Amino acid sequence: KALEFDLKSNKNDLDTVTCYKNLAAALKQAGRSEEAIEMLEKSVAVEEDILGLDNVQVAISYNVLGNFCKEKGDTAGAVYMYKKSANVYENLHGRQCHHPDTAMAYSKITILLMQDKKLEEALLWGKKALSGLEATRGTIHPDTMMMNAMVETLSNQMKT
Repeated sequence: KALEFDLKSNKNDLDTVTCYKNLAAALKQAGRSEEAIEMLEKSVAVEEDILGLDNVQVAISYNVLGNFCKEKGDTAGAVYMYKKSANVYENLHGRQCHHPDTAMAYSKITILLMQDKKLEEALLWGKKALSGLEATRGTIHPDTMMMNAMVETLSNQMKT
């Protein structure tokens, strides 16, 4: 009802975003993933209009969309959304990936590409993720150690 009211009043504000996200959560809970993703896409479009393309909330929303796609088994859709999230973080924090949010976005992309057997691309993203994780979390952090192992595995697989 709240979303219906917002739409009838031609109101596109953050309340509309919240309504779309709440509806998406309810649809996901009901097993209606496609419709949930549609609602999230609408919420991101409104967020972009209001907050601009380079906003942390927009990056987070792309990440959530990526998670929904991943859970649904749409690896390509998840990678696409995670790349959009990473792009926003790069624009906000610089392309050196020395920010934990950027590094974690790179990590998610690496993992999915690796699972999808796109090893060369996974290795490129993995190296970026590893560089960012080492810079932001140190070499002995579990995330860094995991990514280091993935990069080593990918490098070895590329040699064979």
